[in-house]
Amino acid sequence: ISEPKLIVIDGDSLPAFNEVFQELNVLENSVFVINNLNEIKHNFIDFHKELESISTANPKTTYDSNLRDMAMYIFTSGTTGLPKAALQSNARLLNAFGYLAFELTQNDVLYSSLPLYHSHAMVNGWGSVMNGGCAFAIRKRFSASKFWKDIKKCGATCVLYIGELPRYLLNRPESEYVENTTLKKMLGLGLRKDIWEEFKSRFHIDHVLEFYGATDGAGGLFNIEEVPGMIGRITVAGTIIIVKIDEETGEFFKDEKNQYIECKPGETGMMLAKIAE
Repeated sequence: ISEPKLIVIDGDSLPAFNEVFQELNVLENSVFVINNLNEIKHNFIDFHKELESISTANPKTTYDSNLRDMAMYIFTSGTTGLPKAALQSNARLLNAFGYLAFELTQNDVLYSSLPLYHSHAMVNGWGSVMNGGCAFAIRKRFSASKFWKDIKKCGATCVLYIGELPRYLLNRPESEYVENTTLKKMLGLGLRKDIWEEFKSRFHIDHVLEFYGATDGAGGLFNIEEVPGMIGRITVAGTIIIVKIDEETGEFFKDEKNQYIECKPGETGMMLAKIAE
């Protein structure tokens, strides 16, 4: 889809990658393998060995970079069609919401069990620690049974979450690692109102902050007031509006001038975000 010039691949994905490699227009010396813990045989470049001999000088290309340049593409999951490559600029990473919400400093440790191809982990996670100068503890996949042990082991002060992750933790038996936990703040989306306060109280969490957005979206909502169950507030006037729709057909209601009708407070509608240049 993206026709990459270089590929970095995890060792666990090597068997699947080998099956499609011949179909790709990529040379063997353009594929770098990381974390090949099972020592799967391959003809590509071992990334970790390559690092031992690489220069530490800053490449000239970084001098010429600016905020409008693309830092990366993050592919959507494809739930509403084929996966789409969403552009992530340098500016978006530098303006990472997580950094501002967490008020990160070099004394913090941000923990995430989300994959880095997810924008929450990459933008609000990696982008935030780059801004705050703190450590980033990354787990390969979420484990409810090992979560609190991980927090204690790395001294995490902040955690990224998504969806029902907090509920999974609530459903677990008491953990010996919760007492005197270093974890104070969590940032994510999807924490239900019915368990919000219970979650904070049981695990001694000081702050839970939420946002609502999309990798390929043009706007977002933010709940930095920590109101349980609130999706969020509009941050910049004029960038997002809620308009009336027919809930049965999904069609927009319009006024006599054929304009969309903005919802009043308390009314249900469709969120529209302004697409900037």
